[in-house]
Formats: sequence, structure tokens, C-alpha cells
Amino acid sequence: MKLVKFIPAICATVVLAACSSAPSKQEIAAAQAEKQAQVMEQAANTANVQATEMAKNIDGTAQVKVQKVPTVNKSVVYRCQSGKVVTATYAFENNDPRAANVRLGKGQKALNILLARDDNSKDTVSFVSDKYEWNVDTGLTLDNFNGVDAIHLVEKGTESDQILAKLCNVNKTATKRLNK
Repeated sequence: MKLVKFIPAICATVVLAACSSAPSKQEIAAAQAEKQAQVMEQAANTANVQATEMAKNIDGTAQVKVQKVPTVNKSVVYRCQSGKVVTATYAFENNDPRAANVRLGKGQKALNILLARDDNSKDTVSFVSDKYEWNVDTGLTLDNFNGVDAIHLVEKGTESDQILAKLCNVNKTATKRLNK
């Protein structure tokens, strides 16, 4: 008799489990693209706030009037040594790359890294964070974003650095498809 009382509850659980479904690949890709766009917009807003703060005198009055710079995002798909895939979304201000959102791998296990431009680098175009460094050949501009290969993605370590991806060439077909 006690089992008869639990049968409707078990049936309801089975029906609800069958009705739920995992998100599709398209939904996951759309969510990831939206998240990348939000991260890039946040990076541009942070840069604008920092520029405004830097333009103030000690007494808080503005030295110069700072105008917000329009930011354009472009993505590049790279095919690296050992078959690794890296997707980099660059934020450009006045044709100059200012930030990068680098994604190593595919799917939910991919590593997403937000990096800022290192203006001190003279030999390459470098983007850095506290743990990672992404180096691209010189010549990366908004006009030539898909014509510049990447050198490597490095995870900084205490004793030595670990190369996560190296010798990356632009996958022009995938890049064109991504920027439609």
C-alpha cells in the first residue's frame, strides 16, 4: 500500500526529467558570443573611466576634456601547432588594438582569458594579464586584423612559463565566418 502512494511522485519525476533538455550548441555559442561582447564592452568602459581619472588634477578638477573613444571588436580564429585552436576577439580604438579576449580550445572546457594591451612591448603586439600573455606579430590593426599571425599564448609561472599555444596561423575561412 505504501508503494502505491509513491508511484505518482515517481512518475511525475520521470516526466519532468524527460521534459528538461540540455541547451543546444547554437544556444551555447550565442551565450558565449554575448558574454565576449559584454567583456569587451566592460574593458572599453574601464579604459574610458581610467582615462578620465588620469585627466584630473589633484584637487579633482579636470585638466582636459576626455571624449569616449568608439570601440570596434573583431575576432580572429587561429590554427596553432599541435592542432590547437585559439579564437581572439580584439577591441580596437582608433585602429589600435587595446584589449583581447582569448579563447583556447572549443566547447565548455575552453579557457577564456581577458587581456589588456602592453604598450611597453616593442617587438610584438602583446596583451597581458596577471597570469597570461598573448603575443601577436607586429602590424595588428583594425584594417589588418585577419592578416597577422600569433606567436604564442603563455601562462606565467613562478619558476617558469608554460606555453599553451604557439606558432598560430590565421584560419581565414573560420575568421571570415565568425565576423559576418
